[in-house]
Amino acid sequence: MKLRINSAPAVILWVLRPYRPLLAGIDTNVFVGLHLWTPFGARGVYGGQVAAQALCASCFTVEAGFTPNSQHCLFLRSADGDRPVVYTVHRIRTGRSFATRWCVASQAAKPVFACSVSFHTEGAETSPLEHQSSPPSMQGADIAGRHTTAPDLGSASQAKADHRGRRR
Repeated sequence: MKLRINSAPAVILWVLRPYRPLLAGIDTNVFVGLHLWTPFGARGVYGGQVAAQALCASCFTVEAGFTPNSQHCLFLRSADGDRPVVYTVHRIRTGRSFATRWCVASQAAKPVFACSVSFHTEGAETSPLEHQSSPPSMQGADIAGRHTTAPDLGSASQAKADHRGRRR
């Protein structure tokens, strides 16, 4: 699968399927979603496809070497499958090891979806898959045998009855 970029005003970016464009680039930060799928009986297009196209549009705005680290999505309205979806990507921050993009998907000048995408490039000091240190070892702890016996509820209910009897 090859990524083909033409020098025409509307740059066609081939994604996932080599002969079916899913995004058309209008400008460096503006893309148009093509071939939106509406599930049978649904009131709008499949939201996962809109989220995936927004992620792809955001990926086209970062330099080589950056991979998506996280994506936070907001589904604002249902999108119509008969109208194109315009993805506008805002370049929030680009650093040496992290980049952040804010993507808004619109139909008829109304936002239908928004997401924040964080990108990370693997540096010499950290890897994107290292999130925390390993937990300390628990030698000598008998976790399984701590709560094996049920409490004696009979004595507790008897104590309540004795307490009520004293107040009268």
